Amino acid sequence: MSLTFSSDGDATQERELGDGSALHFLATEIRRERTGVHAKLGIGRQNGTAPATILEYDTLNIGRSEERARLVKKAHAMLPDTIKSSLPLELLQHDFGTFCHLVGLGFEEARFQVTERDPSAALVPPTMLLTPYILLGGGTIIFAPPGQGKSWMLQAMALSLATGNQSLFPCVQCPVLYINLERSAASLEYREQQLARALGMAGRTGLSYLHVRGGNLREIGKKARRFLSPGGQGIVMVDSISRAGLGKLTDDDTGNAFIDNMNAMTPSWCAVAHTPRADATHSFGSVMYEAGEDIGIKLASEHQTHENLTRIGISLTVTKANDIKKPPPGYFALEFEEDQGGVSRLVSIRKANRKEFPELGADQERSRLERLKDFVLSVGSVSATDAANETGLRRNFVSDAFATSGVFQVIGKKGHKVLYGVKEQLSPQDS
Repeated sequence: MSLTFSSDGDATQERELGDGSALHFLATEIRRERTGVHAKLGIGRQNGTAPATILEYDTLNIGRSEERARLVKKAHAMLPDTIKSSLPLELLQHDFGTFCHLVGLGFEEARFQVTERDPSAALVPPTMLLTPYILLGGGTIIFAPPGQGKSWMLQAMALSLATGNQSLFPCVQCPVLYINLERSAASLEYREQQLARALGMAGRTGLSYLHVRGGNLREIGKKARRFLSPGGQGIVMVDSISRAGLGKLTDDDTGNAFIDNMNAMTPSWCAVAHTPRADATHSFGSVMYEAGEDIGIKLASEHQTHENLTRIGISLTVTKANDIKKPPPGYFALEFEEDQGGVSRLVSIRKANRKEFPELGADQERSRLERLKDFVLSVGSVSATDAANETGLRRNFVSDAFATSGVFQVIGKKGHKVLYGVKEQLSPQDS
């Protein structure tokens, strides 16, 4: 009756019965919540080599005896009378309660181990899977406003890794699982066909997809881990964070849940995120996304149109880099032809230089302080919280700017809110 934990974190225990069959206790989706440890619990019976039959299952707080008792009672009622006589309900209640107790004690111990560095081992520096944007054992987030080319670049990276194609990036070939939360399967397949042709690829690319439009990351974590587990290495690409279905993007709990789900799924991952409407310097939502990433990449684009040809220049600027030096911005060009029916088709994707796209080369983005000043001028007076909500700028930046920049001044209060205005707009009577 020993308890075992699988690599997925599921717990199982077998209890032999007198007729040669056995009961199987099972706990999956084990997690700690505010009220205790929860799991999907099941009791099954296996007779010989036949597949196990589920007698009863439920999702519950494993520490609550009343909930366990109802599950065990239903499972016991499904047993043949010959087994019930040798396995009374009270004994099954005790055995299953012991199983749940051990699960609660051991599931975190089974997942995490205390280690220390071996001084005799060779020093292994950080290794790039896709240089300089994806770190082996690290997480990357690429952020930009909608419609800038994030998904095209993410899929191009995925194809490069799956095939080992070096046309766009130095990379290490490895298994790639592309989790599509955003688009139809047909759209991704059509884009892969265009990218493969533009990169000179023929035949199967080996890039695997998990199309989960309308789903969420929690539902597919186990399937993703099983996809990557046979070889022990690989990477997951996610399009996009805004469709992850984990909660309100501005909540810290949601940001932490995304990072935790990705790190539990695979050590190496890359995801795309949208930016606030008024600020393209960071991904939309909680600062925990930025805190949890190893590499952050700001994507910007410039569109050039010549008759039926559209050329999109894309710049990738690393804004955060753990364990590596920040590289200079990278530039890429995507060219699309439009047919007579108005359908565009990718005909070329290549490395580019900043001279081809002058808008990308020049830093034309207004500073955050200038944008905050323009907003306050437009409304006259505003609190720090309302200014952050309306502009998409981070609340701590707005508070610091109001207090220390010298541009703003307190001009009054509204309830508990302190109102600020721009100094230069105040009349002598107001000062």
